[in-house]
Amino acid sequence: MTFNWKITLLSCCSLFYLSCANAGQEHATAKSQPAELSATDTNLAKAPKPADTAVVPTATEPKTKNLVGKTTKKHKPATAPVTKTQQRIVARPAAVAETTPPASKVTPRAQPPTHRAWDELLQKHVNPAGQVDYKGFQRDQKQLDDYLKSLAKQLPDEDWGRDARLAYWINAYNAYTVKLILGHYPVKSIREIYDGNPWDVKWIELEEGQFSLNQIEHRIIRKRFDEPRIHFAVNCAAQSCPPLLPRAFTAENLDSMLAKATRAFVNNPSYNKISTNNLKLSKIFDWYAEDFENIQRFIGQYSNTAVDANASVSYMDYDWSLNAQ
Repeated sequence: MTFNWKITLLSCCSLFYLSCANAGQEHATAKSQPAELSATDTNLAKAPKPADTAVVPTATEPKTKNLVGKTTKKHKPATAPVTKTQQRIVARPAAVAETTPPASKVTPRAQPPTHRAWDELLQKHVNPAGQVDYKGFQRDQKQLDDYLKSLAKQLPDEDWGRDARLAYWINAYNAYTVKLILGHYPVKSIREIYDGNPWDVKWIELEEGQFSLNQIEHRIIRKRFDEPRIHFAVNCAAQSCPPLLPRAFTAENLDSMLAKATRAFVNNPSYNKISTNNLKLSKIFDWYAEDFENIQRFIGQYSNTAVDANASVSYMDYDWSLNAQ
């Protein structure tokens, strides 16, 4: 009985010893192998530590100049996928600064005046004989002044062409002569103005300069255009002066009106008395003989009477009384 108890006790102790030994071995194995990580722990483990993250400086492009010439720096952005839209934008050429103003800002070249206002005044206040209704001009002086202002704003441009420029100066001379008379009206003669010499006084303002009637006639019309027939187009407001025509000159009618005015003046016995061998002419042909060169030949071109090349020439007295109606 006692022996059996001892054997049983010994067996129990052996079993206990073996159990303890197995437990110790498993504990040692647990210390040498880590437990399985969760998904969160895995991500954290893969993330670099702050202390281990290197600071990389941002790359920069070379300095460039913008369109207005200022030097700027462009910082290269962080690398990112380039879309097709961005590729198209990058492929476009750089914008180029405009070198010419838009068409809407380009000042158009000045055109010749129509002289319509002057034409209307002439038809209204000048009769077919060239006599002038100065009182009527006084009533319409604002219209005359507006026309003169339009001339003053723009001197003739070379691009206008010869006829348009000459028409401008003839109309200007005649219109300013009427303006001169109106400023001193009533007068019996233009020679009552400015001590008998109104032609040398500079009072005509055109653009930024001042002109006299003589400057317009002699330094511009006669000198630049070499046209003797202008002497029968410009009007000095005197009875013996070629009549003031009741129409304005334009580029379109210039040649025909000069021819008509010259023929009318040459064949008018109030101004010239013509026979084949004897010419009694207006003083205009004496004062400006150089413009006509050969007087007999010039008269022969426009006279209804045949003129001999050796016809004698004399001159009539000049009537300076006002050419008023």
